[in-house]
Amino acid sequence: MNFNELYESAYNQNLHHHPRKFVEFFAHNRILIEGQNLSNNNVIYDSVTRLTSDYAHSLTLNESYTKARPEIEKAIKLFENHPDYKTEKLLENKYYETLIFDRSVVKYYAKNYKEAIVDLNILTNNFPENEKYENWLRAAKAYKLNEIERILYIVSPAMILCDILADDNNLILSSIITVVLVACLIGIGVIEFLKWKRRKIKST
Repeated sequence: MNFNELYESAYNQNLHHHPRKFVEFFAHNRILIEGQNLSNNNVIYDSVTRLTSDYAHSLTLNESYTKARPEIEKAIKLFENHPDYKTEKLLENKYYETLIFDRSVVKYYAKNYKEAIVDLNILTNNFPENEKYENWLRAAKAYKLNEIERILYIVSPAMILCDILADDNNLILSSIITVVLVACLIGIGVIEFLKWKRRKIKST
């Protein structure tokens, strides 16, 4: 089976609608797919780009996030280097849009919330009516705050315990404990305010 027949076979069978089957299909034919010469044939370039994109998306749907990350980046680069897309707004391409979202999902589950927020900001700015992107952006921001808040809730009682056990005559240590404790309490208060503000915005 040559490459064109392989491509037609995949989409005639609608394998891209079955993530596990598509992952198996791509893995079995990876050498043939990735061995294509993309420099002189835009049809081949388009076919390889779609196959790679669907493979990356299938890995994401299968929750194989570690494997998905490099494949997503590979597919994104194929789009960004495509000769026909250099003057086109890439996010108008549904496949590219999906890859950016998949990358944000992979980053989110890797706890790279800052990087996930960057991608989700791109999507929400370009697709303000898409509630899915907005919800994921809100979750990424909230999760980051929750992680910080959790740390502050651990540090605060630890500082109180240290203050109880500390030597009353050690004024420097007592001052440090007090400063840290106050900073933790202020931090918790600020985070709770931000969370309240976001809930208020969501309800309006």
